Amino acid sequence: MYRLLIVDDEQIIVDGLHLLFQELNTIDLDINCAYDAHDAQKVASEMRIDIVLSDIAMPGMNGFELQQEITRQWPRCRFIFLSGYNDFQFIQSSLRGGAVDYVLKTEGDNAIIRAVEKTVRQIEAELQQEQLIGRARQQLQQTLPVLRREYLLELLEGAESTPESRSRRFRELAVPLQPAAPVILTVGRVDAWPENLHP
Repeated sequence: MYRLLIVDDEQIIVDGLHLLFQELNTIDLDINCAYDAHDAQKVASEMRIDIVLSDIAMPGMNGFELQQEITRQWPRCRFIFLSGYNDFQFIQSSLRGGAVDYVLKTEGDNAIIRAVEKTVRQIEAELQQEQLIGRARQQLQQTLPVLRREYLLELLEGAESTPESRSRRFRELAVPLQPAAPVILTVGRVDAWPENLHP
């Protein structure tokens, strides 16, 4: 479930969008409303917000200022701006500020729904990518001992080795040695471990 915050100083717009998204069954949303930027800040201080659907021109604090405040608290929060003005400077400013989309109020409900659906897809893609990276890191940690052993065997068998190549490989394999420092290799053999010790 994604938390959506709808912000506009026109109550009829907020209430209408709240109803629109309540009836939408394509996205699982927890819908929250605010009737000005200060109300929105209060909501964001009490819970994590994933998506903000906000008017730009509001009294006291505009949408861009609200975006800065909320993303300071929730850096992953995505903003979609609504505006009654087809103003290129507004569009440029919103996209430069990190907004996902910019929708004119005159474009209608379907354009707003599409913008929120697109934002949800972006969030999901980002989460999947992070999960893949996390799994790859976990697999690397599990295979590090094997990779280190293979590299050590390569060195023992006379593989070409320079301080630069060792530095690179030590970083890749998280080997806690100085690549340019001398190393004393000690090899031992244990035929039987005492009962109170485990290999």
